[in-house]
Amino acid sequence: MLALLLAGVATDLFTGALEQVNTEYAESGRCYHIELNQVDIDPRQPVRLKAVNNLDGEVSSIGVIHLIKLEGDNFDERMAAFDFYPVEWRKIALTVDEVSAAIFARTDLFFSSLENPEITVIKETGQLFKFGACEITVEEDGTFSVFGKPVMWGDKRLKLSNIVSQSITEFKLLENGHITLSGEGDTRTGKGIFIDETGKVYRA
Repeated sequence: MLALLLAGVATDLFTGALEQVNTEYAESGRCYHIELNQVDIDPRQPVRLKAVNNLDGEVSSIGVIHLIKLEGDNFDERMAAFDFYPVEWRKIALTVDEVSAAIFARTDLFFSSLENPEITVIKETGQLFKFGACEITVEEDGTFSVFGKPVMWGDKRLKLSNIVSQSITEFKLLENGHITLSGEGDTRTGKGIFIDETGKVYRA
């Protein structure tokens, strides 16, 4: 029951923001509008977006936004607490205007990235990647390798489409041979994503 209440609050927040965005797009003559690209909203998870062309109905997955501030310590513990005290979610939730700004920013970032040869766009999810000096090979099934090493999450190969960020995910090679995956707007302590020299993913 509490989880449903929390989801309802998040849905109202997102709906209000989406209305602001599409009203402005219509008034400015944009040829597309933005819609939710999933069935339900869980405020603790990224919200997937899609752009729908107003002329031919073509749909483009444009990535995700978050409804909460990704910052601070003990993030997982605070998320778990909302199952029992959903009103606490308000303390780190974005406002309607902040969610609107995030939708505008993500939409502009996605479409500008289509023209940037340094950015790889995953059509399935709309996620954006900048590989830099890292040698990345993407297989037909969506899994990928770094410098010839299959990237593993636990005992399973990781798909590039499983990595989601509200910004561009940059692969940066460190002095120790490990790779860090970074993106703007996420300052959570201990939630960084790294790949070691064997291809194993870990957080730190």
